[in-house]
Amino acid sequence: MSCHVGEGRRFETTAKQSEFSKALETHCYEASKIVEQFSGEWYSKTNWQKGGVSREDAGNFAYGAMRKLVAELKEGARSDAE
Repeated sequence: MSCHVGEGRRFETTAKQSEFSKALETHCYEASKIVEQFSGEWYSKTNWQKGGVSREDAGNFAYGAMRKLVAELKEGARSDAE
């Protein structure tokens, strides 16, 4: 990241670069918590209801999880802008 700090570069100062890194860390942490909770609940429920998880179930889960993750992160972005 240091090659992106300086006049005319992505980050004018190391403070701006540090601010970005902290925001990125927060974003990744929040995204991982969403995925962790959703996936654990889904797997337990599906396994219990169906007695196992098929390849099709997993594909449907991945599709739904990605939609949920994107929606949650967009909502968070709107909240941060206010």
